[in-house]
Amino acid sequence: MMIKSVAWAVATALLMGCAGSGTTLKPAPLKKIASPEVRGVEVWDRRVGPSGLLTGLRPVVSGDQIFAGDRKGVITVLSLDGKVQWRKRTAHRFTAGPGVAGDLLVFGTRDGAVVAFGRQDGSPVWQTPVSSEVLSAPVIDGELVFARAGDGRIYGLNVADGSRVWTQDRAVPALSLRGTAPLLVGVGAVYAGMDNGRVIALNRSDGEPMWEETVSIPSGRSEVDRIVDVDADLLLVDSILYASSYAGDMVAINAYNGMPQWRRALGSYAGMDQDSNCIYVTDNESVVWCLDPASGAALWKQDKLKYRGLTAPASFKGNVVVADYQGYVHWLSAVTGQIIGRSRAATDPVRMPPQVVDGRLLVIDEDGGINVLDSRPYAG
Repeated sequence: MMIKSVAWAVATALLMGCAGSGTTLKPAPLKKIASPEVRGVEVWDRRVGPSGLLTGLRPVVSGDQIFAGDRKGVITVLSLDGKVQWRKRTAHRFTAGPGVAGDLLVFGTRDGAVVAFGRQDGSPVWQTPVSSEVLSAPVIDGELVFARAGDGRIYGLNVADGSRVWTQDRAVPALSLRGTAPLLVGVGAVYAGMDNGRVIALNRSDGEPMWEETVSIPSGRSEVDRIVDVDADLLLVDSILYASSYAGDMVAINAYNGMPQWRRALGSYAGMDQDSNCIYVTDNESVVWCLDPASGAALWKQDKLKYRGLTAPASFKGNVVVADYQGYVHWLSAVTGQIIGRSRAATDPVRMPPQVVDGRLLVIDEDGGINVLDSRPYAG
Protein backbone atom coordinates (compact mmCIF):
# COMPACT_ATOMS: atom_id res chain seq x y z
CA MET A 1 0.00 0.00 0.00
CA MET A 2 2.92 2.37 -0.63
CA ILE A 3 0.92 4.50 -3.01
CA LYS A 4 -1.71 5.14 -0.33
CA SER A 5 1.01 6.25 2.10
CA VAL A 6 2.34 8.73 -0.44
CA ALA A 7 -1.11 10.22 -0.80
CA TRP A 8 -1.49 10.52 2.94
CA ALA A 9 1.81 12.36 3.15
CA VAL A 10 0.29 14.99 0.86
CA ALA A 11 -2.80 15.24 3.05
CA THR A 12 -0.76 15.48 6.23
CA ALA A 13 1.35 18.24 4.73
CA LEU A 14 -1.80 20.23 4.05
CA LEU A 15 -3.14 19.48 7.50
CA MET A 16 0.00 20.58 9.29
CA GLY A 17 0.64 23.61 7.16
CA CYS A 18 2.72 22.88 4.09
CA ALA A 19 0.96 22.92 0.73
CA GLY A 20 2.31 21.06 -2.25
CA SER A 21 2.85 24.28 -4.17
CA GLY A 22 5.48 25.38 -1.66
CA THR A 23 3.16 27.91 0.00
CA THR A 24 3.51 27.70 3.76
CA LEU A 25 0.23 27.42 5.62
CA LYS A 26 1.25 28.03 9.21
CA PRO A 27 -0.91 26.71 12.05
CA ALA A 28 -2.76 29.59 13.67
CA PRO A 29 -1.00 30.76 16.84
CA LEU A 30 -2.96 30.36 20.04
CA LYS A 31 -4.14 33.69 21.39
CA LYS A 32 -5.25 34.51 24.89
CA ILE A 33 -8.99 34.02 25.31
CA ALA A 34 -10.52 37.38 26.15
CA SER A 35 -13.43 36.10 28.22
CA PRO A 36 -12.95 32.42 29.12
CA GLU A 37 -16.05 30.65 30.39
CA VAL A 38 -14.92 27.07 31.01
CA ARG A 39 -11.73 25.24 31.90
CA GLY A 40 -10.71 21.64 31.59
CA VAL A 41 -10.01 19.69 34.78
CA GLU A 42 -8.00 16.48 34.59
CA VAL A 43 -9.72 13.54 36.28
CA TRP A 44 -7.11 10.89 35.50
CA ASP A 45 -4.62 9.84 32.83
CA ARG A 46 -3.18 6.51 31.78
CA ARG A 47 -0.98 5.23 28.97
CA VAL A 48 -2.22 2.17 27.08
CA GLY A 49 0.41 1.86 24.33
CA PRO A 50 1.02 3.62 21.02
CA SER A 51 -1.49 3.49 18.18
CA GLY A 52 0.92 5.10 15.72
CA LEU A 53 0.06 7.43 12.90
CA LEU A 54 -2.69 6.58 10.42
CA THR A 55 -4.20 3.52 12.03
CA GLY A 56 -7.74 2.64 13.01
CA LEU A 57 -6.84 1.90 16.63
CA ARG A 58 -9.25 3.73 18.90
CA PRO A 59 -10.11 2.89 22.55
CA VAL A 60 -13.75 1.94 23.01
CA VAL A 61 -15.97 2.24 26.06
CA SER A 62 -18.44 -0.57 26.64
CA GLY A 63 -20.40 -0.82 29.87
CA ASP A 64 -18.11 0.25 32.68
CA GLN A 65 -14.86 -0.63 30.90
CA ILE A 66 -12.45 0.93 28.40
CA PHE A 67 -10.91 -1.44 25.86
CA ALA A 68 -7.76 -0.56 23.90
CA GLY A 69 -5.18 -2.22 21.71
CA ASP A 70 -1.82 -0.93 20.50
CA ARG A 71 0.22 -1.45 17.35
CA LYS A 72 2.41 -4.02 19.14
CA GLY A 73 -0.58 -6.26 19.81
CA VAL A 74 -1.12 -5.50 23.50
CA ILE A 75 -4.71 -5.39 24.78
CA THR A 76 -5.42 -3.23 27.83
CA VAL A 77 -8.72 -3.03 29.71
CA LEU A 78 -9.38 -0.20 32.16
CA SER A 79 -12.19 0.65 34.54
CA LEU A 80 -13.88 4.02 34.06
CA ASP A 81 -11.74 5.42 36.87
CA GLY A 82 -8.53 4.48 35.03
CA LYS A 83 -7.49 1.34 36.89
CA VAL A 84 -5.98 -1.46 34.81
CA GLN A 85 -8.22 -4.53 35.03
CA TRP A 86 -6.14 -6.73 32.78
CA ARG A 87 -3.51 -6.50 30.07
CA LYS A 88 -2.40 -9.13 27.58
CA ARG A 89 0.26 -9.30 24.87
CA THR A 90 -0.77 -11.11 21.69
CA ALA A 91 1.18 -12.31 18.65
CA HIS A 92 -0.51 -9.82 16.31
CA ARG A 93 0.25 -6.32 15.05
CA PHE A 94 -3.03 -4.46 15.49
CA THR A 95 -3.98 -1.72 13.05
CA ALA A 96 -7.68 -1.27 13.84
CA GLY A 97 -10.12 -1.81 16.64
CA PRO A 98 -11.33 -2.94 18.93
CA GLY A 99 -14.89 -3.72 18.09
CA VAL A 100 -16.63 -4.73 21.32
CA ALA A 101 -19.93 -6.50 21.89
CA GLY A 102 -21.16 -9.44 23.94
CA ASP A 103 -18.21 -11.59 25.01
CA LEU A 104 -15.87 -10.55 22.16
CA LEU A 105 -13.15 -8.04 21.32
CA VAL A 106 -12.29 -7.91 17.62
CA PHE A 107 -9.25 -6.29 15.98
CA GLY A 108 -7.87 -5.90 12.46
CA THR A 109 -4.19 -6.57 11.80
CA ARG A 110 -1.38 -5.33 9.61
CA ASP A 111 -0.98 -8.82 8.16
CA GLY A 112 -4.53 -8.90 6.82
CA ALA A 113 -6.60 -10.71 9.43
CA VAL A 114 -9.59 -10.15 11.67
CA VAL A 115 -8.92 -11.62 15.12
CA ALA A 116 -11.31 -12.15 18.01
CA PHE A 117 -10.54 -12.47 21.73
CA GLY A 118 -12.56 -13.14 24.85
CA ARG A 119 -13.75 -9.98 26.55
CA GLN A 120 -13.02 -11.24 30.05
CA ASP A 121 -9.36 -12.23 29.69
CA GLY A 122 -8.18 -11.77 26.08
CA SER A 123 -8.08 -15.49 25.30
CA PRO A 124 -7.99 -16.20 21.51
CA VAL A 125 -11.36 -17.16 20.03
CA TRP A 126 -10.88 -17.15 16.24
CA GLN A 127 -8.82 -15.66 13.41
CA THR A 128 -9.93 -15.05 9.82
CA PRO A 129 -7.64 -13.96 6.97
CA VAL A 130 -8.84 -11.13 4.75
CA SER A 131 -7.42 -9.73 1.54
CA SER A 132 -5.23 -6.92 2.96
CA GLU A 133 -4.40 -4.79 6.00
CA VAL A 134 -7.42 -3.68 8.04
CA LEU A 135 -7.45 0.08 8.70
CA SER A 136 -10.83 0.66 10.36
CA ALA A 137 -12.30 -1.05 13.39
CA PRO A 138 -14.42 -4.16 12.81
CA VAL A 139 -18.02 -3.77 13.96
CA ILE A 140 -19.91 -6.46 15.89
CA ASP A 141 -23.66 -6.47 15.39
CA GLY A 142 -25.75 -9.43 16.46
CA GLU A 143 -24.56 -12.62 14.81
CA LEU A 144 -22.19 -10.88 12.37
CA VAL A 145 -18.86 -9.06 12.46
CA PHE A 146 -18.37 -6.51 9.68
CA ALA A 147 -14.83 -5.70 8.58
CA ARG A 148 -13.21 -3.81 5.77
CA ALA A 149 -9.82 -4.42 4.16
CA GLY A 150 -7.63 -1.70 2.71
CA ASP A 151 -8.15 -2.95 -0.85
CA GLY A 152 -11.88 -2.16 -0.74
CA ARG A 153 -13.33 -5.55 0.16
CA ILE A 154 -16.00 -5.60 2.88
CA TYR A 155 -16.72 -8.78 4.84
CA GLY A 156 -19.58 -10.14 6.88
CA LEU A 157 -18.18 -12.78 9.26
CA ASN A 158 -19.92 -15.21 11.57
CA VAL A 159 -19.50 -13.91 15.12
CA ALA A 160 -19.17 -17.44 16.56
CA ASP A 161 -16.26 -18.73 14.49
CA GLY A 162 -15.19 -15.98 12.05
CA SER A 163 -16.28 -17.88 8.95
CA ARG A 164 -17.20 -15.77 5.93
CA VAL A 165 -20.91 -15.21 5.42
CA TRP A 166 -20.49 -12.76 2.55
CA THR A 167 -17.91 -10.59 0.77
CA GLN A 168 -18.46 -7.40 -1.22
CA ASP A 169 -15.59 -6.43 -3.53
CA ARG A 170 -15.21 -2.74 -4.37
CA ALA A 171 -12.35 -1.35 -6.48
CA VAL A 172 -10.20 1.46 -5.10
CA PRO A 173 -8.45 4.22 -7.08
CA ALA A 174 -4.76 3.93 -7.89
CA LEU A 175 -4.02 6.78 -5.49
CA SER A 176 -5.93 7.47 -2.29
CA LEU A 177 -5.44 8.47 1.33
CA ARG A 178 -4.16 5.86 3.73
CA GLY A 179 -7.10 4.87 5.88
CA THR A 180 -10.71 3.88 5.49
CA ALA A 181 -13.88 5.24 7.04
CA PRO A 182 -15.25 3.00 9.80
CA LEU A 183 -18.25 0.97 8.75
CA LEU A 184 -21.55 2.14 10.21
CA VAL A 185 -24.36 -0.31 10.92
CA GLY A 186 -27.96 0.87 10.75
CA VAL A 187 -31.28 -0.96 10.69
CA GLY A 188 -30.82 -3.71 8.09
CA ALA A 189 -27.88 -1.99 6.39
CA VAL A 190 -24.12 -1.50 6.57
CA TYR A 191 -22.93 1.91 5.32
CA ALA A 192 -19.44 2.53 3.97
CA GLY A 193 -17.62 5.62 2.72
CA MET A 194 -15.42 4.65 -0.22
CA ASP A 195 -12.12 5.82 -1.71
CA ASN A 196 -13.88 6.62 -5.00
CA GLY A 197 -15.89 9.43 -3.39
CA ARG A 198 -19.09 7.45 -2.97
CA VAL A 199 -21.16 6.09 -0.08
CA ILE A 200 -22.75 2.66 -0.35
CA ALA A 201 -25.40 0.86 1.66
CA LEU A 202 -25.13 -2.93 1.78
CA ASN A 203 -27.78 -5.38 2.90
CA ARG A 204 -26.71 -6.47 6.34
CA SER A 205 -27.62 -10.12 5.80
CA ASP A 206 -26.02 -10.89 2.42
CA GLY A 207 -23.83 -7.87 1.53
CA GLU A 208 -25.76 -7.01 -1.62
CA PRO A 209 -25.80 -3.30 -2.56
CA MET A 210 -28.99 -1.46 -1.65
CA TRP A 211 -28.00 1.96 -2.98
CA GLU A 212 -24.95 4.03 -3.85
CA GLU A 213 -24.57 7.83 -3.87
CA THR A 214 -21.78 10.18 -4.94
CA VAL A 215 -20.28 12.57 -2.40
CA SER A 216 -17.51 13.94 -4.68
CA ILE A 217 -16.56 13.38 -8.31
CA PRO A 218 -12.83 13.12 -9.11
CA SER A 219 -11.56 16.17 -11.01
CA GLY A 220 -8.23 17.80 -11.82
CA ARG A 221 -5.22 16.88 -13.91
CA SER A 222 -3.07 15.01 -11.41
CA GLU A 223 -3.83 11.89 -9.40
CA VAL A 224 -3.41 13.92 -6.21
CA ASP A 225 -5.97 16.46 -7.42
CA ARG A 226 -8.37 13.59 -8.05
CA ILE A 227 -8.32 12.18 -4.50
CA VAL A 228 -11.94 12.02 -3.29
CA ASP A 229 -11.79 9.59 -0.36
CA VAL A 230 -14.70 9.48 2.07
CA ASP A 231 -12.54 8.65 5.09
CA ALA A 232 -14.20 10.63 7.89
CA ASP A 233 -16.62 8.79 10.17
CA LEU A 234 -20.13 8.71 8.75
CA LEU A 235 -22.85 10.18 10.95
CA LEU A 236 -26.37 8.72 11.10
CA VAL A 237 -29.06 10.86 12.73
CA ASP A 238 -32.53 9.35 12.64
CA SER A 239 -32.98 8.53 8.92
CA ILE A 240 -30.33 10.91 7.54
CA LEU A 241 -26.76 9.84 6.79
CA TYR A 242 -24.13 12.60 6.68
CA ALA A 243 -20.91 12.04 4.72
CA SER A 244 -17.97 14.22 3.75
CA SER A 245 -15.15 13.82 1.24
CA TYR A 246 -11.53 14.92 1.30
CA ALA A 247 -12.15 16.50 -2.11
CA GLY A 248 -14.36 19.22 -0.67
CA ASP A 249 -17.99 18.08 -0.56
CA MET A 250 -20.49 17.11 2.12
CA VAL A 251 -23.87 15.53 1.57
CA ALA A 252 -26.92 14.55 3.63
CA ILE A 253 -28.50 11.35 2.31
CA ASN A 254 -31.76 9.56 3.07
CA ALA A 255 -30.43 6.39 4.70
CA TYR A 256 -33.26 4.23 3.38
CA ASN A 257 -33.23 5.06 -0.34
CA GLY A 258 -29.95 6.92 -0.92
CA MET A 259 -31.59 10.13 -2.12
CA PRO A 260 -29.54 13.25 -1.36
CA GLN A 261 -31.30 15.82 0.85
CA TRP A 262 -28.73 18.60 0.52
CA ARG A 263 -25.17 19.08 -0.59
CA ARG A 264 -22.56 21.76 0.06
CA ALA A 265 -18.90 22.48 -0.69
CA LEU A 266 -17.20 21.50 2.56
CA GLY A 267 -14.47 18.86 2.60
CA SER A 268 -13.47 16.94 5.72
CA TYR A 269 -11.41 13.92 6.66
CA ALA A 270 -11.58 14.72 10.41
CA GLY A 271 -15.29 14.04 10.91
CA MET A 272 -18.39 15.41 12.59
CA ASP A 273 -20.76 15.25 15.55
CA GLN A 274 -24.24 16.57 16.27
CA ASP A 275 -26.70 17.86 18.80
CA SER A 276 -30.34 18.87 18.41
CA ASN A 277 -29.39 22.15 16.70
CA CYS A 278 -26.28 21.52 14.61
CA ILE A 279 -24.16 19.16 12.62
CA TYR A 280 -20.65 20.10 13.77
CA VAL A 281 -17.85 19.39 11.30
CA THR A 282 -14.13 20.15 11.11
CA ASP A 283 -13.08 20.88 7.53
CA ASN A 284 -9.77 20.20 5.77
CA GLU A 285 -8.34 23.54 6.93
CA SER A 286 -9.33 22.97 10.59
CA VAL A 287 -12.23 25.39 10.39
CA VAL A 288 -15.10 24.23 12.62
CA TRP A 289 -18.63 24.65 11.25
CA CYS A 290 -22.11 24.46 12.70
CA LEU A 291 -24.52 23.43 9.94
CA ASP A 292 -28.29 23.36 9.97
CA PRO A 293 -29.20 19.64 9.85
CA ALA A 294 -32.18 20.21 7.55
CA SER A 295 -30.56 22.45 4.93
CA GLY A 296 -26.79 22.41 5.41
CA ALA A 297 -26.75 26.19 5.83
CA ALA A 298 -23.90 27.49 7.98
CA LEU A 299 -25.09 28.85 11.32
CA TRP A 300 -21.55 29.76 12.39
CA LYS A 301 -17.92 28.91 11.71
CA GLN A 302 -14.77 29.16 13.83
CA ASP A 303 -11.62 29.83 11.78
CA LYS A 304 -9.18 30.99 14.48
CA LEU A 305 -7.68 27.49 14.77
CA LYS A 306 -6.82 27.05 11.08
CA TYR A 307 -4.26 24.44 10.10
CA ARG A 308 -3.89 23.18 13.68
CA GLY A 309 -4.81 19.63 12.67
CA LEU A 310 -8.08 19.64 14.58
CA THR A 311 -9.97 16.49 15.39
CA ALA A 312 -13.64 16.03 14.68
CA PRO A 313 -15.79 18.03 17.11
CA ALA A 314 -17.49 16.49 20.12
CA SER A 315 -20.66 17.89 21.66
CA PHE A 316 -19.96 18.04 25.40
CA LYS A 317 -22.05 19.58 28.20
CA GLY A 318 -23.66 22.16 25.96
CA ASN A 319 -20.40 23.17 24.27
CA VAL A 320 -18.30 21.88 21.38
CA VAL A 321 -14.81 20.44 21.94
CA VAL A 322 -11.94 19.86 19.49
CA ALA A 323 -8.31 18.83 20.09
CA ASP A 324 -5.22 19.68 18.05
CA TYR A 325 -1.78 18.57 16.93
CA GLN A 326 -0.09 19.99 20.04
CA GLY A 327 -2.41 18.23 22.47
CA TYR A 328 -4.54 21.26 23.29
CA VAL A 329 -8.28 20.89 23.84
CA HIS A 330 -10.42 23.85 22.80
CA TRP A 331 -13.94 24.58 24.06
CA LEU A 332 -16.26 26.41 21.65
CA SER A 333 -19.65 27.92 22.37
CA ALA A 334 -22.34 25.81 20.71
CA VAL A 335 -24.36 28.99 20.16
CA THR A 336 -21.76 31.28 18.58
CA GLY A 337 -18.68 29.14 17.89
CA GLN A 338 -16.50 31.49 19.95
CA ILE A 339 -13.52 29.94 21.76
CA ILE A 340 -14.46 29.95 25.45
CA GLY A 341 -11.86 27.66 27.01
CA ARG A 342 -8.59 25.80 26.47
CA SER A 343 -6.46 23.24 28.28
CA ARG A 344 -3.43 21.07 27.48
CA ALA A 345 -4.40 17.41 27.62
CA ALA A 346 -1.30 15.88 26.01
CA THR A 347 2.17 16.69 24.70
CA ASP A 348 1.68 14.40 21.70
CA PRO A 349 -0.70 15.11 18.80
CA VAL A 350 -4.35 14.24 19.33
CA ARG A 351 -5.90 12.90 16.12
CA MET A 352 -8.80 10.81 17.42
CA PRO A 353 -12.05 12.65 18.13
CA PRO A 354 -12.60 13.23 21.86
CA GLN A 355 -15.14 10.77 23.26
CA VAL A 356 -17.88 11.67 25.71
CA VAL A 357 -18.24 8.91 28.30
CA ASP A 358 -20.20 8.95 31.54
CA GLY A 359 -20.33 12.75 31.57
CA ARG A 360 -16.59 13.13 31.00
CA LEU A 361 -14.29 13.66 28.02
CA LEU A 362 -11.76 11.03 26.89
CA VAL A 363 -8.85 12.53 24.94
CA ILE A 364 -6.46 10.02 23.36
CA ASP A 365 -3.08 11.06 21.94
CA GLU A 366 -1.21 9.19 19.24
CA ASP A 367 1.31 7.75 21.72
CA GLY A 368 -1.46 5.93 23.59
CA GLY A 369 -2.11 8.37 26.40
CA ILE A 370 -5.70 8.56 27.65
CA ASN A 371 -6.52 11.78 29.47
CA VAL A 372 -9.97 12.07 31.05
CA LEU A 373 -11.23 15.62 31.52
CA ASP A 374 -14.22 17.32 33.03
CA SER A 375 -15.16 20.96 32.56
CA ARG A 376 -15.78 23.61 35.19
CA PRO A 377 -16.90 27.23 34.98
CA TYR A 378 -13.89 29.50 34.64
CA ALA A 379 -13.19 31.21 37.96
CA GLY A 380 -10.36 33.52 36.92
